[in-house]
Amino acid sequence: MNQKRFFSIVRYQLHDFKKSAMIMYSCVYFLFIVSCIDHNTLPSDKHVTLNGMELVSMITLLVIGLVSFKENFNFFSINGISRRTQFFSTLFFFGILCAIFALIDTLNVAVFPHISNYTPLFLLLYQPAFQGFGPAAYFLMLVTNFLLLWVVYIFISMVGLFITTLYYRMNRGMKIAVSVGVPVILVNGINLLDAYLLHGKLMQWITQALCAVWGLSGGCHPFVAIGSHVLLACCFSALTFLLARKAVVKK
Repeated sequence: MNQKRFFSIVRYQLHDFKKSAMIMYSCVYFLFIVSCIDHNTLPSDKHVTLNGMELVSMITLLVIGLVSFKENFNFFSINGISRRTQFFSTLFFFGILCAIFALIDTLNVAVFPHISNYTPLFLLLYQPAFQGFGPAAYFLMLVTNFLLLWVVYIFISMVGLFITTLYYRMNRGMKIAVSVGVPVILVNGINLLDAYLLHGKLMQWITQALCAVWGLSGGCHPFVAIGSHVLLACCFSALTFLLARKAVVKK
């Protein structure tokens, strides 16, 4: 693997999405400032509470993943960069970008609750595990928050990259079928199957699976969630590589 080309691709992608990240965080901080003003000026029964704003980062990274394949793949392939170099440099790029997002969001976790009535996503899920924490446990909470956000962000980015790579490999008929069929199945098919054939067990299984992935089965275990999302990110990365390695340049 050509290291010079590898890091050139990483720098190119970081520069390409820098503006999007800045716009996203500008919106986040604007909303937080509005929330602080609201908290200090309006009666308590009329406060607008913003919790779990890490979801904005997740949506942004999903979108970045969704737009990170086609144009880059065609551009890099035309310039003679191998698919292997493209894939691993993109993976490295997402690792850096997600670490930056996770670090900023962890700093927000350390600051926002002291300024406004804000509860981060981590404490919404795992607060019982950190009840009555002192300075050492508080530091551990921040480190765990960073690690969890980092791997979750990478997982979400890989999901977006997998989806766009899968669409790239499909023909027009398959794209239409998937675009129409998947939402219909998710919105109606699962509910009908669960209601008439499985008698509510399917949603129960899905709920139990989500709790297990997030470490919420039988308590609050954030390190279980970290391990689960590492495995999921690896699975989607492998699937994406299998799709990308045989992709051909399209006009």
